[in-house]
Amino acid sequence: YNPINYGNYKSILTNQLNQYYFLGSSHMRYNFDAIIQFLYSDSVIDLLSRHHSEFDYKNLHSISSFESASSLYADDQADALYNLCSRFETTKDNSLTNTIIFQTGDWDLSHMPLSRLFHEVNAGQKLINRVTSILTNELKCGNMNHLIWLTTVPITICYYDDEPDCDGGKGHRNNAAISAMNEYYLKQLMNVNIKNSLRFSIVDAFSIIKPRLGLNFNSEVVCSFHYLCRINREN
Repeated sequence: YNPINYGNYKSILTNQLNQYYFLGSSHMRYNFDAIIQFLYSDSVIDLLSRHHSEFDYKNLHSISSFESASSLYADDQADALYNLCSRFETTKDNSLTNTIIFQTGDWDLSHMPLSRLFHEVNAGQKLINRVTSILTNELKCGNMNHLIWLTTVPITICYYDDEPDCDGGKGHRNNAAISAMNEYYLKQLMNVNIKNSLRFSIVDAFSIIKPRLGLNFNSEVVCSFHYLCRINREN
């Protein structure tokens, strides 16, 4: 048995020479909040609104994906990555390294089938092309040395039809579509020839979370889509 040494994680994440940029949808925002709370204190969390967009604290940065105001979330994310790389190029500091933690989210599936996202409006392909251009160094990205891709998380199990957002898993935005979307993105990106100096990591959040959804109703799914954002403190 090897217990986790959380001190190692804290020393890595609080090293001011490493800058971490969290880019994604609301689930990424909650991940950012949880890391802030883990590293610092509730007093820092109190500075954040529940639906905050951009927020900087020391070397941790939460970045909003909605910068181009289009109706396509994948399109917005591609633009947000471009803008972030442009910022890195403009403010390049050789004493610092930048890590991007990225997650697509599933907003586009709220109003269109998966096939349309990739084969008609081409927003999904635009995002793939943008990430590819970063990995191959076609798009210059300052001192970014690590891109971490998180797959989109599954829709929660709906126990009662009157729960908020229960309709979310009944249309195009369902776990089969999310799983297929994750697989399509990864199939494309894992074939990219990555430049030697850049690290590319994949965290399959979907596969990690999906088997756990029905294990503990009180703590895992108490807040619908954002089942990781609230813990039942009594258990």
